[in-house]
Amino acid sequence: MEKRGVFELSFSYIFIVIVIVLILVFGFKAIGNIMKVGDQVEVADFLSNLNSKINEYYYLDEGSTQKFEFFVPKNFVNICFRGVNPNWDLSGVTSDNHVYFSDPEDNLIVFDKDNSYIDSYKLNREIVTIGSNPLCIQVEGKLKIRLANDGTRATVEEVV
Repeated sequence: MEKRGVFELSFSYIFIVIVIVLILVFGFKAIGNIMKVGDQVEVADFLSNLNSKINEYYYLDEGSTQKFEFFVPKNFVNICFRGVNPNWDLSGVTSDNHVYFSDPEDNLIVFDKDNSYIDSYKLNREIVTIGSNPLCIQVEGKLKIRLANDGTRATVEEVV
């Protein structure tokens, strides 16, 4: 009788340990997925806010201008705007001087802290960059730009 009780007790402990391990594994996996979704929401929120302001300035009167600060996802370090001018160069931005716009319509590209490509996006409107093309801005949590209307398009300029 005692051997049977000891066996049932040890089986119960093993079963409990297995259940706890499974709960922990699936819990950590779920937390990881939630964090990935959170990062995607952060990027979508940034792009939505930026697109909204660019659209707003596209339709304002010529000469309208204002400075803006946008919160950027934590892994974005360099943000490059490509203007409508076809002559653009990413030398000095990327370590391999490679052009990363995956779609010819994309006009925004982002890099991480190692100047490694993250992704490129298409803003709703054509933009004109003031300064260089592409206009690459180093960001530390916030993107500081000046938006204006030049009469035909929205212009983007870095605020120092």
